[in-house]
Amino acid sequence: MNIVILAGRLGKDPESKALPSGKTVVNFSLATEDGFGQNKHTNWHNITCFDKTADAVTQYTAKGSQVAVTGRVDYRSWDDKDGNKKYRTEIIADRVEFLGTKPRDEFNQETNYREPATQEVADDLDVAF
Repeated sequence: MNIVILAGRLGKDPESKALPSGKTVVNFSLATEDGFGQNKHTNWHNITCFDKTADAVTQYTAKGSQVAVTGRVDYRSWDDKDGNKKYRTEIIADRVEFLGTKPRDEFNQETNYREPATQEVADDLDVAF
């Protein structure tokens, strides 16, 4: 069984691309923390999602957004333009849940307060994430 569940914050804005097949793919980095005190460290994960999940991530997240990701681990390898073998470990997300606050573009500059995400956002979407 290949199941991964992670919760953390986006390290940068999600990057969206259209594949030749017409599918949408979104990539983002997710930071999770492990350990306590002086032993605390950050792990970075490469996350990839497709189609409606990708569209929702693009629309409702930004750098710093807190999300929970459920998916599977995938290992890829390829040869770069110089013939060197490259490797990438990524999480293929089946589900992305939005946690915490809205993206920074909805940050209230006057009060330095972020409005909590509303249930309406999730109810408007026709996708499980």
